[in-house]
Amino acid sequence: MVCIFDGGHRLKLARLNCSLTYRDIERLSRILSERYSDDRFTIRISVLADIENCRVVPTIFRLYTLCLIYGLDIPTVIEWYGFRPKARDRKVVEQYIRWVG
Repeated sequence: MVCIFDGGHRLKLARLNCSLTYRDIERLSRILSERYSDDRFTIRISVLADIENCRVVPTIFRLYTLCLIYGLDIPTVIEWYGFRPKARDRKVVEQYIRWVG
């Protein structure tokens, strides 16, 4: 399967580089979910498989969890999914706000 954006594949490589199994990720994510009192940080094995096989894009909560576990930089990982923010985008918003304000 070819991914449009290779975020899932890179996350899989990061997991393997950390020598972690799917079960390890599920356990660690549950610990984080309990610490934050928020189940949105939990990553079930089936969801992790879907993320790594490019069937789903992780939510920001799951992405944060994976970055924390793998020691990855969130902005870098977001770029893996094709989002490349540009400084000029903020200028467009500021100009619009001045125009309507």
